[in-house]
Amino acid sequence: MGKQFQLGCCAAGLALEMAGLSEMPQLLANTNLYCASRGGERDAQADAKLRTMIYGMELNEGTSKINELLSKHLRPTLYLGQLPNLLASNISITQKVLGNSRTFLGEEMAGVASVETAYSEITAGEAELVLVGGALSSSSIAMLEWFYGSGQALVDDFSNIWERGENGVCLGTVGAFLVLESKKHAGDRGANILATVEMLLRGTLSRDDAGYSDELAKIVQDTSADFTVTNLHGGRRTSREQGLWDHGGEHPVLSTAGNFGSCLEVDLYVQMICAAQYLNGSENVLNPEYGSMNRRLTPTADISSIDVICFGMERGEAALRLRGVE
Repeated sequence: MGKQFQLGCCAAGLALEMAGLSEMPQLLANTNLYCASRGGERDAQADAKLRTMIYGMELNEGTSKINELLSKHLRPTLYLGQLPNLLASNISITQKVLGNSRTFLGEEMAGVASVETAYSEITAGEAELVLVGGALSSSSIAMLEWFYGSGQALVDDFSNIWERGENGVCLGTVGAFLVLESKKHAGDRGANILATVEMLLRGTLSRDDAGYSDELAKIVQDTSADFTVTNLHGGRRTSREQGLWDHGGEHPVLSTAGNFGSCLEVDLYVQMICAAQYLNGSENVLNPEYGSMNRRLTPTADISSIDVICFGMERGEAALRLRGVE
């Protein structure tokens, strides 16, 4: 396994252990597994050779040579889009999670879709236990080339995400999984419930669409918990969102990107885990020096609800609320 799969398998095992499921094969046999993962691996040397060939060719002479290179070096035995399924397969084998399995692709909204699917199935009585999560290794050359080549990657010193310039994205390497379970099922088996989850809304607008600002205003209007955990990463894609909370006075807004980096598919899981930790008395989960919109504002110990708002880097947004368990 590569680094990304190793992170995912370890995080999944820790989530099952914390939920008291790792030594309960009868429950693992009925636990569904929903993963969000990036596309398939790339051959960096083949990619570099291909680019070199393209740059040195006339437009009409390179097709046959490029096709020959692609056929020899891009691992034709596996369709690249199927490789993310191997993350779920590895977790199923190593952690004995034997229920239904689904893999979601599509950056931040892939994580949202996995949680939304699990939430809908549990509330409809179609499932009782779902392990959701994913992993991201930001050392991928192809990923770094994309973010630096598109002018999005952080080029200045690491700083508070709300104060970064045009280039604000600092990618993170992380594995994050959590167990979603019906409240009755968790209570019957004596599980330690960290928080309850309520889906609020989900949108699919591009961040360049004309109606995006109105959609943002609706999100903030519909979220009114004690404080907000978001995944905004700084740079040119943050100014409109920051303006929504500027009028909020003493309402704390923290971003996981200031501490974990931008985790793409894994962002929502990281946000939910941090919110659950806050609801259970951990006051220093996120360092406000890097993630707080106002460094003086940090969550208090007596919070009872947290809004989690996840923004797609290019498209989509979602909000859900976590409440503490009395």
